[in-house]
Amino acid sequence: MKDLLEEKNAQALTMAYGDNPLPVPCVAYANLRDEGIPAACEADINSLLSMTIMHYIAEKPSFMGNMFIDPADKNLIISHCVCPRKMQGYKTRPAPHMLRPYHTEKFTGSLTAFVKTKKGQEITLWRLSGDLKNMLITKGIIVDSVEHKGETYCRAKIEVRINNARELVHKTFGNHHMIVYGDYTEQLRKLNEILGITTIEV
Repeated sequence: MKDLLEEKNAQALTMAYGDNPLPVPCVAYANLRDEGIPAACEADINSLLSMTIMHYIAEKPSFMGNMFIDPADKNLIISHCVCPRKMQGYKTRPAPHMLRPYHTEKFTGSLTAFVKTKKGQEITLWRLSGDLKNMLITKGIIVDSVEHKGETYCRAKIEVRINNARELVHKTFGNHHMIVYGDYTEQLRKLNEILGITTIEV
């Protein structure tokens, strides 16, 4: 991947995978994000652009994942198999991690690295729309972070309390959403104003 980035003079990447038996690049993506190279899963260009914006604003890597609502407490769940170890910032000490099989063990030899995120940590959650005309943003608090071992969720399951999770689900325009440590909603609002992007805040 680094050879390809150098060949193309690129600063970020995303790839399609899953249609062949090759291992999925979860650990490689986590390492790239920790090094300051945005790497989005599943060829999701919108998530990659969203992640790259925050890379320059916060100088921190992002966690990207699928979105659910916990039926018990109505909190938002973001779940995926790529979690950076330097969520506090690129220059910080990496958090401990545990290597695990890819969550469904669908691809032989595929690994993921589970990293426990920080309870009580304030976060910003956001995503660009497909036409790049809108950005959904909100802020919240991490209330739980667990390693999921079944097939319902990906390996890292982060539960976030926001003002209105159901409203966010109805207003969003995609499944993948990004999380970064800290409140960067004001910076996103200002950037969107400069770029002519409509901010949809929950």
